[in-house]
Parts: sequence; C-alpha cells; structure tokens
Amino acid sequence: MDEITAVRTFFAQRHITLNDEWEENVVRYIKLNVHKVDEDLESYNLPEVVFEQWLYSDLRESTRPVLNVPEKANSITIVKPALLQLMSIVDISESYYGQYRSRVMDLSKDDSEFRDPSEIPREQEKTKVGTKEINKFFVQPKKTMLMYEFSDGNIPLKAVLGDSICGLDYIINSKIYMP
Repeated sequence: MDEITAVRTFFAQRHITLNDEWEENVVRYIKLNVHKVDEDLESYNLPEVVFEQWLYSDLRESTRPVLNVPEKANSITIVKPALLQLMSIVDISESYYGQYRSRVMDLSKDDSEFRDPSEIPREQEKTKVGTKEINKFFVQPKKTMLMYEFSDGNIPLKAVLGDSICGLDYIINSKIYMP
C-alpha cells in the first residue's frame, strides 16, 4: 500500500483525485508490464509513470469530478484550483466559412496584380508607404471572441472570452488538461 500512498500524494500535490479502481488497475498494469517495455529498467518512479498513463486516459474514467455545480446554474465562479479537460475551442467572432476562406489559399485566383518592388519608381514607392502607414493607423485589428468548452469529467462548462488563454489556440485538438 506504500506505493498507492506515494501515487496519491503525488497527485494530491497537483490537485488531482483519482478514482480508486482506476488507480489500482493502473498500478497493477504498470507493475506487470514495465519490464516488458524496457528490460534494462531497474528502477522507475511509479507516480510519474501513473501520471503519464493518466495524461492519456479519459477524465471521466480516471478522475473524480471536482465541481459541484447545480443543474440549473447559469454561471459559476471557480475560486480554487480545478482540473478541467478542454473539449473544444471555437472562434465565434467570424463565420465558419470566413475562417475556412482565410485558412485555404484560393488557387483559382490570378496573381496578375503582383508587381516586383524593384520595378516601381522611387517616388511612387514613397507615396505607397505613406498611404500604407495612414491605412494602418485607421484600420482596427480584428477582435477575436473564443468560446471554450471544458469538462470536469461530469459537467460540461462553456466560457466566452475576448482574449485567448495563453498557450492555447483554436486550432489545437482536445485532450489538454489544465490543473
């Protein structure tokens, strides 16, 4: 049982509470199969190996839900560390078609408007640079609105943010854990 205690302590430091059955099954699996993977492995850190297994598991099966949200709640405020699985990120500031068009290059468009900068006389180039600077001053950058869907393994939560979460992009797939 000392090994189970070490695993629980390791996860408790990260605010993660594992399901007892899943935890026992993973520890048993690791003990049986760790030497099959690497025969030269003499010692291993069991909590870290369990953590590696947990990263690729389904949150619903491996972890106890931590949020106790009533069914009819319109909003909640999370004040303590909570483990959430990112289910999806959607850019809601632009239509799906607009996003698709901005990501896909239009191969049917003719590129006849392209001009080599070395062919433009110096006077016209100065005018164009001045015009570009004026246009940049008046054009506002596009504001993105992202809708995030999280889950604690039991309850799905949706959040709309005007700014993105550092390190996340709406092109990223799901299965990111945020302790």
